[in-house]
Amino acid sequence: MIPHDDLPGAAERELMSHLHAWYIKPVAADGAVDAIMERVRAAPTRHLPAPRVVSARRWWWITGAAAVAAIMVLTTRATRTPRPFQAPSVAVRLSVNIARAGVDEVRVAGDFSDWKPVRALDRARGTNQWTGLLNLRPGMHRYVLLVDGVWQANPGELVVSDEFGEKNVLVVASPP
Repeated sequence: MIPHDDLPGAAERELMSHLHAWYIKPVAADGAVDAIMERVRAAPTRHLPAPRVVSARRWWWITGAAAVAAIMVLTTRATRTPRPFQAPSVAVRLSVNIARAGVDEVRVAGDFSDWKPVRALDRARGTNQWTGLLNLRPGMHRYVLLVDGVWQANPGELVVSDEFGEKNVLVVASPP
């Protein structure tokens, strides 16, 4: 179906007239409709309440109470407890020399990423040297490398064992 916004004037008018003729068809009322309407008009109206006068004073105090409640909610949300101080992150340069030939990808995972591989290191052209920057909070962090899908520690760095006996590399992020 062609959207009617894209049609030229005469074609649009013709399409609209066809749609109008299709959707709006006159309905012939037979005698049954008139009989039903007479019964509706003749039915007692006991189910309708009598009209009553509502005082405007009553609505003023309801409106005032709603305004006070809204102000209390808004001011309560505005006074949240402040967040604890977090030191700015420190850029730590990782440099890895992978002796194995044919390595396609080196990624880093650690306690700073909940041990999910997050950062791919860049390879220096024509060498086995892989480098990258990590933004870490100041302090001591543990990490491992994921070299083409195989977990390994960074060779030549300080390696420590964790509570599961796995070897991790220790890195210290200190502000300049």
